[in-house]
Amino acid sequence: MISALALAASLVSQAPSQAVVADLGLHVLGVAYHRSYNERVIGSVSVDLYVPWTFTQNSLGLSGTYRSDLAGIIARARVYFVLWRGLWVSPFLQGGVARATEAGVTTFGSVAAAGATVGYAVVLWEHLLISGGLGVQVHGAWVGGRSPPSFLGAWPAIDLIAGYIW
Repeated sequence: MISALALAASLVSQAPSQAVVADLGLHVLGVAYHRSYNERVIGSVSVDLYVPWTFTQNSLGLSGTYRSDLAGIIARARVYFVLWRGLWVSPFLQGGVARATEAGVTTFGSVAAAGATVGYAVVLWEHLLISGGLGVQVHGAWVGGRSPPSFLGAWPAIDLIAGYIW
């Protein structure tokens, strides 16, 4: 993101300083607001729907025969550091609430993650921001006890972002 805004600065007479984007991650779908502080640093906050399908659907063989409807809402804060042109690195923290049903009983709890991604961003037509990145995250859910749907582990992180900058 940061690199996208820095790249945009070279495309328009006044550097865009804000963006509203769709936040499409490996386990989230939401909306984010970005604000540049200078050409190298951008802050971001988002609100996302959270569904850890890599765990709840056994997509990567991580949960054996366990299946869950674990889902929640999270808030995420992150900083993008522009390294060179459109290349960025971004650490993040997120947390929120979730619910899951097990044996007909719905329980509520918390979810959290910390991680970092490296990616690249481009700006098209002076206002369309497109960005993607890959990384790693440690995330977990604490819902209804120590066994699934609760979990804690390291997983890949994927960021896909599209939005409007001004």
